[in-house]
Amino acid sequence: MPLCVPAAVCGSDGITYNNECLLEIAMCRDATLFKEYDGECVIQPVCGSDGITYDNDCLLDVAICRDSTLFKDHDGPCGRLPRCDKPCPFVFRPVCGSDGITYNNECLLEIAMCRDLTLFKDYDGECEDLDICDRPCPLLLQPVCGSDGITYDNDCLLDVAICRDPTLFKDHDGACGDVDNCDRPCPLLLQPVCGSDGITYDNDCLLAVAVCRDRSLFKDHDGACGRLPRCDKPCPFVFRPVCGSDGSTYNNECLLEIAMCRDATLFKEYDGECGNLDFCDWLCPLLLQPVCGSDGITYDNDCLLDVAICRDPTLFKDHDGACE
Repeated sequence: MPLCVPAAVCGSDGITYNNECLLEIAMCRDATLFKEYDGECVIQPVCGSDGITYDNDCLLDVAICRDSTLFKDHDGPCGRLPRCDKPCPFVFRPVCGSDGITYNNECLLEIAMCRDLTLFKDYDGECEDLDICDRPCPLLLQPVCGSDGITYDNDCLLDVAICRDPTLFKDHDGACGDVDNCDRPCPLLLQPVCGSDGITYDNDCLLAVAVCRDRSLFKDHDGACGRLPRCDKPCPFVFRPVCGSDGSTYNNECLLEIAMCRDATLFKEYDGECGNLDFCDWLCPLLLQPVCGSDGITYDNDCLLDVAICRDPTLFKDHDGACE
């Protein structure tokens, strides 16, 4: 055996050998062993997903090479960090948690579930838009009466109901029935409002009395009836966008219907926000007034040529009439 001189080296097994000679002897006995680097092995423990503490990343890598299901759980020895933490793949397979949050993949949701035992997977895919009216309210009993005759535990719960039904309003503090809801004094104030029954009320208070007696009634608009078109109607505070034929995005179909009532040429193009349509794609009249484009093509009218010019800015009108 050759004489071995002290000069520490670190083997791939994480063992410090006094010199390279001793490592070579060990390598002779274990063909998988190799020299990692000169100097003593550094102890920088890491925890594997198998719950075993490895002296350093290299030793964990060796173990991972032998077991591909294994991965690094965290730096430091096992047991120091909560077992919730784990590496997750960079894969986008969204899942929706019961908290309404979209997680990029199930692994990330599992970490969150580990930290919050009340959390669970709601369904695969991204979370849909939550009801914007659905908000947490305090467990507080300060009853208020809504214009629908229902007693709400507090103003917050009434606000949620008003969000869902904009025709609803707070009638008074306290439970319904504690006061005469419908019979109330109203000021001698002339600020006319129009009810959905087509009747003009001198002010909001008098309309509120009528609404109290007829739950199907609601305020149509400010001002006397007949001053505004009957197109106006209350719309819910809901964001379900639709695209109109004018290229405008309406927050919901109700708002588009109001616009359609005011403009008989308007119609619903498709569900969802506008923006995915060809900017140059607009409706042209069925009119035959031929014009000749610089591309030698005859267009039935100026509008159709304008569409072509929009798509090809180098194009222009050559002359009126058909191309020769």
